[in-house]
Amino acid sequence: MGDQGEAETHPLTLDEIVRIEERDDPGFRARIARVVARREVIHALSEARKRAGMTQKQVAEAMGTEQPAIARLESGDADPRLSTMLSYIDALDLRLQWRLSPADTSATTPTSAVAPARNLEYVSAAADLLGRQGWLGHARQVTEAVLDAQRDLLGEDDPDTLRTKQNLAVALRKLGELGTARRLTEEVLDARIRVLGAMSPDTLETKQNLAVTLRKLGDLVEALELTEEVLGSRNQVLGEEHPDTLVTRQNLAITLLARGELVAARRLTEEALDARRRLLGEAHRSTLQSKQLLGVTLHALGELPRARDIIEEVLEARVRLLGDEHPDTLKTRHHLAAIQYGLGNLAVAEELAGSVLRARRSLLGVTHRDTLRSEHNLAVILYARGEFGAARALIVEVLRTRRTVLGEDHPDTLKTRQNLAVVLARQGEFREARRLTEEVLEAQRRLLGPEHPDTRQTERNLASIIEPSPEPEPELVLT
Repeated sequence: MGDQGEAETHPLTLDEIVRIEERDDPGFRARIARVVARREVIHALSEARKRAGMTQKQVAEAMGTEQPAIARLESGDADPRLSTMLSYIDALDLRLQWRLSPADTSATTPTSAVAPARNLEYVSAAADLLGRQGWLGHARQVTEAVLDAQRDLLGEDDPDTLRTKQNLAVALRKLGELGTARRLTEEVLDARIRVLGAMSPDTLETKQNLAVTLRKLGDLVEALELTEEVLGSRNQVLGEEHPDTLVTRQNLAITLLARGELVAARRLTEEALDARRRLLGEAHRSTLQSKQLLGVTLHALGELPRARDIIEEVLEARVRLLGDEHPDTLKTRHHLAAIQYGLGNLAVAEELAGSVLRARRSLLGVTHRDTLRSEHNLAVILYARGEFGAARALIVEVLRTRRTVLGEDHPDTLKTRQNLAVVLARQGEFREARRLTEEVLEAQRRLLGPEHPDTRQTERNLASIIEPSPEPEPELVLT
């Protein structure tokens, strides 16, 4: 797709996307077919359980396992062993009939004359697989095609249509199009409340997605309130160790971290990590997410050596499982660069930050939020290495883009404005540095509160600018 931060003038068809992917991955089409087949089997098991009048907890007890394991299997996120599915079938007092037949390649061709629902299931699986591989732009195109077809075939409020619309909102959020992502998520939420009710698992999922988008937009107060609401509901409806509940607990920890409530964020993250290790295993992507969040939280708390060790473990696992340039791998490498900067290993930090920035510009586009974070942090590292002119030029560039993309008072924009003030002071422009720092401080006190770490750092920087002295100098902050 080229620059995935920009819209395509001529969208690719699904056939074209599959052909492109097959050039580098000959098994791509077959793996999509396997995803579809697995989903169909799991869906059949779930429907059989419901017809039998059994709950997930009852099936779990009959299998000698826990309810979250059944929820994970039925979600389609796991790739269960045959022995697990046979045990599930036994719990329902059913019998499996085996039948082998030659592969029908037409059934896995997007343009084949098959039932529309089957075709859409194929396309949906393709979008899911593309997204997990980090091809966010392709995933967006495929999801938009599915959504258009479902609107025509099923209607705007059909559960499948709403699910795809939610998936599109998530894809847009990951691509940095936060305003559109928020609008689509709010539309899905209104429909799901109307059709399913406020406590439906699907409705709670949409509320959680809206909270994440609000957090990325910098609306931390509303994001916190909505995440706490979802967590209370999921604890009540699903249980404390259901996979969806653990997702919400981790999202609450991320929001608390963004608000500067570090001790509470650490406690929630450690709880989620312990549960995910026990339920999912050490190498599961959700476990790695919690492990990375713990490393980031320890970094914020100043426990840099332990934070570095944890992030390096996550990076090794993600490179092995996802590859060097998957967005999740780049995010881990980004955090490692920040930790190395904090440890004073500036050459290592610059090399890591530079490699992440180049990859993100190529994969995500120059205006993506993650790309801007990489540019911002590289500028901080350059400043620490004494390259003040290069740091200033990069900060000015980031600030211009963040003002346009995120707005004047977004927390990330405020950090960049403060960093520009620090560079100005270092170059002797104290009057402009003071004016800019006072503006940032007023906004941070209003939006983040007087006790937030960013607010406190700006206060220290202002004191250093008002009364310049060799020690302490004003400090730049990372994003």
